[in-house]
Amino acid sequence: MSFTVTSDAGAPGGPVTVTAAGGSESCSADASAGSCILTLNGEGDRELTASYGGSTQFAPSSDTESHEVESPNAPPSAAGEAYETTEGSDRTLDVAAPGVLSNDQDPDGDGLQAELVAGPTNGTVALDGSGGFRYTPAADFFGSDAFTYRAGDGAAFSAPATVGITVRPVNDPPSFTRGPDQIASVAAGGQSVPGWATGIAAGPANEAGQAVQFVVQVVSGAEIFASAPAISSEGTLTYTPGGLGLAQVEVRLQDGGGTADGGSDSSGPVTINFVFAP
Repeated sequence: MSFTVTSDAGAPGGPVTVTAAGGSESCSADASAGSCILTLNGEGDRELTASYGGSTQFAPSSDTESHEVESPNAPPSAAGEAYETTEGSDRTLDVAAPGVLSNDQDPDGDGLQAELVAGPTNGTVALDGSGGFRYTPAADFFGSDAFTYRAGDGAAFSAPATVGITVRPVNDPPSFTRGPDQIASVAAGGQSVPGWATGIAAGPANEAGQAVQFVVQVVSGAEIFASAPAISSEGTLTYTPGGLGLAQVEVRLQDGGGTADGGSDSSGPVTINFVFAP
């Protein structure tokens, strides 16, 4: 707290002393035109007295006033956190309040609010003032991502803190493009259709090394086959007619990536219709 002494012409010399009641804090300024800074310890209602000791020309005098003393606001501090989730834009990481604020502190005990500073590079985040957030990774992204925020107490903000997010990969389903239904003569013998299945893929680039195989199941009309249909991993369809009639066969492509963390190792089913005529 700063005090400045002003006076009319002919003012006396000597000090004016400012003293805080209930403590040892004081400062002095020249009575003619001086100033001083009084540093107060603690908070609350404090009485401050300015007193002049007098001189040969002026009598001693004093004046007392009450002042409400408040400590200056101390800014909060924010500390980073780390979270994990799994790959997939249809999956979200939902963290409830206090979320990112759970390990942040304010020296004055003030309530804190979270404010986003910079969003993630490989996804999106919605950050609540309460500290809770929802993170959604970009499609097919896995690896390390992050966003930054700061904590505020209504008067000041902390330095930015980083929230790291590890996105674990999950197996994506394989895919292929089916060929046409099959019409053949019952007397045609063994059939081979190279390239019946095309665009065969285990998944995105990081799964390209997985082995794939076709799973073929006769749904109806098994009796019309002398040898059941099969499809090689390269997409060649083989079968042998054995009788007149119709049959339906279900085909899926399966990879070796497994189903951990909600992954999928199988494509959706497709149906092949077989017609064997005389």
